[in-house]
Amino acid sequence: MESRLPRAALWAGAALVLGAWALSSLSVLDDDPFVMGEVAQHVVAGKRLYATIWDNKPPLAILIYALPQLVASGSYLGLQLTGGLWALAQAWLWLALCPGGSRVVRVGGAALLALLPLSDFRFAWLSSEDASNGFALVALLGAYRSFDSGRIAPRDALLMGAALALAFHARQTSALLGLPCLVSLALAEESPRRKLEGAAWLAAGGLAAWAAVIALVLAVGDFRGYVYAVFVAPGRYAGQPRGLIELVSEFRNSWSTFAIAAAVGFLQIVPRVRLFAAAVGAATLLSAVAPMRAHFHYWEQVIPGLVLLAHMVARELAPTRRALWALAMLPAFVLANVGWTLAKCVTDRSTARAAAAARAIDSQARPGDHLFVGGKNAGTIYFFTRTEPANMYFWEYYLYGVAGVLPTPLETVLAQYREHPPEILVLGDDMLGAVRAAPSGSENVVVKLIRDWFAQRGYDAVELAAAAPWHVYRLEGLSPPRETPRSGS
Repeated sequence: MESRLPRAALWAGAALVLGAWALSSLSVLDDDPFVMGEVAQHVVAGKRLYATIWDNKPPLAILIYALPQLVASGSYLGLQLTGGLWALAQAWLWLALCPGGSRVVRVGGAALLALLPLSDFRFAWLSSEDASNGFALVALLGAYRSFDSGRIAPRDALLMGAALALAFHARQTSALLGLPCLVSLALAEESPRRKLEGAAWLAAGGLAAWAAVIALVLAVGDFRGYVYAVFVAPGRYAGQPRGLIELVSEFRNSWSTFAIAAAVGFLQIVPRVRLFAAAVGAATLLSAVAPMRAHFHYWEQVIPGLVLLAHMVARELAPTRRALWALAMLPAFVLANVGWTLAKCVTDRSTARAAAAARAIDSQARPGDHLFVGGKNAGTIYFFTRTEPANMYFWEYYLYGVAGVLPTPLETVLAQYREHPPEILVLGDDMLGAVRAAPSGSENVVVKLIRDWFAQRGYDAVELAAAAPWHVYRLEGLSPPRETPRSGS
């Protein structure tokens, strides 16, 4: 009975985690998952990633969204449950691979991995950070296993290399986590020849995983587009030091920042672990701030390093039971934060409103119609409708927020939109207000584009109360035949 109880408790905990992720689907917490989910829907339907449907994310950040689309296309609940399963998979990997510590300490780490994504409104949705964290955790565990044992097992070196390559293809800054991997090899109690062999195994794992990603890209996407999105676009996307300052300013008083700093500081008084702990802490923080943009969900990338550092501290405190129980309060604190996130989701219920508006918009679409949505949370309408976007660069954010990242010149994209205007135009209050305001030299190109459509095309307002708060317009009259514009066309 005693041996069954922990297993039953783990299954019950997993069910509660999935239930929490299901509740999180009641609220629109960010527009990004709907945009990436929309791209994934088109990939599953046969479009070519980076060729006939585009996003600036690396391939694994998009293709993790394809998994729920195979089962429940257009389901936000499906996306969120995938996030829950991904978090539980990380918890299971932790229990299976993490060395050292009592059962309580190991289960505490697994609980943190399962709960931390839901502990903050800005993290509680499936993101490129989530996709990367799953692979980054494996890389860090491989590094910690080698460091803890002082030996370089080929399996651990292969895991490190493969996981780093996969994490990079979900979020490029994850490559910085190669630092603790290399430190673990350098500190191993092995001969120089064995260390070189370990480095060779790491490289072999990385090359094998990279080859698998390339094969996947060739199967569902465009190779040249992949090279651009993964290697060229990040340089054009990188922000300014001001963005880095805003991101760090938001989180400098966060408990997670304090926990990382405190853990690294404490472990500096333990000579055996100080260098490895410093490498984990530095790589973890740098991976989150490297893009120098104030997108707060980037901070979710600290989760694997945070949990590993907490585990290392717990192992050092294990002889001091009172201190260990104090540390055990961390999962309880995180669980309370999860409750706060879910309270917001349950009381907000904005997902149902967005889905209802999308269904109402679809009811007005005729065969062959195309859709353009402008305004805050435009991605929700794209995701829930079944009407085809008007362009492969379908999200208006790309036309001004990160215009420099587009693989096609912005002028060409705008010309495509002018030549093939959408039959269905949907605007939020914010976008409609900007379009109706007096023109100014500083307005973004989307506002000017929509204003030109109204001036040069016959758009009629559609009275559609069920679409509120969105405003719906239909292009009356004949439009020229169209094909979805391709990159570079």
